[in-house]
Amino acid sequence: MRVLKVLLLILFFFFCMIFFVQNTAILSTPLLLKMDVFSLSFTSPEVPFYVVLLLSFVVGGVFSLCYFVLEKVRMAGVIKTQAARVASLEKELAASKSYSGLSTGTASPYSPATYETTSTPGQESFEATSGEVSEASDDAAESSRDKAEEK
Repeated sequence: MRVLKVLLLILFFFFCMIFFVQNTAILSTPLLLKMDVFSLSFTSPEVPFYVVLLLSFVVGGVFSLCYFVLEKVRMAGVIKTQAARVASLEKELAASKSYSGLSTGTASPYSPATYETTSTPGQESFEATSGEVSEASDDAAESSRDKAEEK
C-alpha cells in the first residue's frame, strides 16, 4: 500500500510538471488581487498566476493536515474512553460471575454435552458418556418407563 501511495504521488508531480511546462506563458501572467470590504481596501502586489496556484495548493494541504491531526487526537480520546469502559464492564462481569458462583472455562457435571440423548418414538433413553450416572438421568429413565407402562 505504501508503494502505491508513493507511485501515485510521483505520477501527480509528473503531471503537474507537464502542466507547468506546457502552460508557462499563461501561468506567468501577472495577477493583481483586490478586496474592497466596506471602507477597507486591500490590493496585492502583482504576482504570477502560478504562485497563486501553488500557494492555494499548499494552504489546502496545511488545512487538511490540521483537520486530520485534530481528528486523530479526537479519535484517540474516544478510543481511550471506550477502552476504559470495556475494562470496567469486564471487571463487572468477572465480579458478577464470582458472586453468582459460576465458574469460567469448566463445564458443570450435568451439562448436556456429558450425556448422549437417543430418542425413539415413544421412548427416551439417556446414557452417560463418561460413565457417570446422575440423578437427572435416573429421573428421566423412570419417567420413560412410566410412560411405557401406561401404553
